This record gives sequence, structure tokens and C-alpha cells, in this order.
Amino acid sequence: ESALGSGQKTPAVAERDVARAARKSLVYTQNLPARTVLTENHFTAMRPGDGIPPADIPKLVGRILNRAVRMYTKVKLSDLA
Repeated sequence: ESALGSGQKTPAVAERDVARAARKSLVYTQNLPARTVLTENHFTAMRPGDGIPPADIPKLVGRILNRAVRMYTKVKLSDLA
């Protein structure tokens, strides 16, 4: 019976690096000044996926930047007020 495995599907070690590269993270679509109120148009998704995932856009819309950000930099929670 041990040959059947645990029954839990998990990625192999070799697959983890590929999955991180295949996923996407949110970046800013333009240079934005501090105090900008964020909208969906301020975000796009780019690889690699080691940042905030695109599914989190609704959590970011309406938030205010606490510092200026540059186009195509990854969105960080520390950017937000």
C-alpha cells in the first residue's frame, strides 16, 4: 500500500521554480505620484510571479500611494497608505 503514495497532490521540487516563473505579479502601468488614488487601470500583470498576484487587484483599488512609483515596478504593500 505504501507504493500508492500519500494521496496528496503537491508539486515536485523541480516544478516549484517553473511555477514561480510562470505566474505573474502586479506592476504599475505608469509613473505615479505620491497620494494617487489607485484604480484598476494603474495595474497590469507581468512575470515572474514572486509579488502580489493579479487576483488581489480588488483589494488595492481605492488605496492611496504613500510614495511616488515608477512604471513597471512591482506593487508592494509598503507603497500603500
